Amino acid sequence: MEFALILVVWLALCGVAAYLASSKGRSGVGIFFLSAFLSPLVGIIAAASLRPNPAAQGKKKCPQCAEFVQPDAKVCRFCRHEFGQEPSQKPPSNPSLQEETKNREEEDRERRRLKQDRAAATIFAVFGVLLFAIILVLFLHNGSTQAPVTATATPAVTTESPDSSSTPEPTNWQVDESSNSMDRTKTTVFSDNGVVIRFTGRRLEAYVTTPEMVGENTSVRIRFDDGKPIRQNWSRSEDYHALFSPDPRGLIAYLQKSKKFYFEYNPYEKLSQTLSFDVAGLRIPKNLLAR
Repeated sequence: MEFALILVVWLALCGVAAYLASSKGRSGVGIFFLSAFLSPLVGIIAAASLRPNPAAQGKKKCPQCAEFVQPDAKVCRFCRHEFGQEPSQKPPSNPSLQEETKNREEEDRERRRLKQDRAAATIFAVFGVLLFAIILVLFLHNGSTQAPVTATATPAVTTESPDSSSTPEPTNWQVDESSNSMDRTKTTVFSDNGVVIRFTGRRLEAYVTTPEMVGENTSVRIRFDDGKPIRQNWSRSEDYHALFSPDPRGLIAYLQKSKKFYFEYNPYEKLSQTLSFDVAGLRIPKNLLAR
C-alpha cells in the first residue's frame, strides 16, 4: 500500500512538471516521461528553466532575420523589415511572401502542438489525481476492517495444528459454539482466562481482555515460554478493555506450541502491567484455520 501511494505522488508530480512545460509552449509529454524515469524534481527544475516558446505566445516570425516579434508589429525591431508593405512591382510569387506564409503555417502548427501538449499534460494530471483518490479510498477501507500491523509483526511460523495423535495435555481452554438464528453464521470461541480466539464465519479474531482500561498507547510486548519478548501494535476495543492481535494466525501458531503466554500492556494513566496465562493444550481444528 505504501508503494502505491508513493507511485501516485510520483505520477502527480510528473504531471505538474508536464503542465509547467506546456504553459511555456514546450513539450509537456517529453517532460512528463523525463520526470517519470529520472525524478519529478529533475522534471520540475528542467521545466522551470525552459525559456518560453515565442510562437506559443502568439508572436510572428520575421521573414528576413527569423526573429520573433509582436503580432501587431509593422516593422521588425531587429532588421527593420516592414511587414505587409512589400513593393508593388514584385511578382505574386515573391520568395519573401512565400517565406512569410510558410512561417505563419509553422506558427499555426506550433500552436496546435502546444494545445496537444497541454491536453496531454492535463490528462496525466487528472489520471494521477484519480489514481491517488482510488488508492486513498482502498487504504481507508482496509484500515477500517483490519487491525494495524507494525513492522515488528510476529515472525512467520506454520499454522498447522499439532499432531492429533500425541497425548492431550491438561488445558484451561474452553470451547463454545453458537449459530446466528438469522443467517445461520456459526461462531466458535476458544477462551482461556482472558485470551480469546473467535471464528465467526470466515472472520478470525484473537484478543486479550484486560482487567483495567487500556490507555492510548496500544504498543504491547508478548512472550511465549522462555522466548524473547516481541513488540507489536495491537488495536484497542471500543470499550477499552481488550486488545486485538494484528496477526491472529501467527498468534495461534505460537499458542499451540507454548505452555505460558506473557502479555505486557499499558493501562490508562498507569505504568505498564504484565499478564500471564497458562495456554497449554490449545488445539484448533484444521478446518477452522483453513477458512
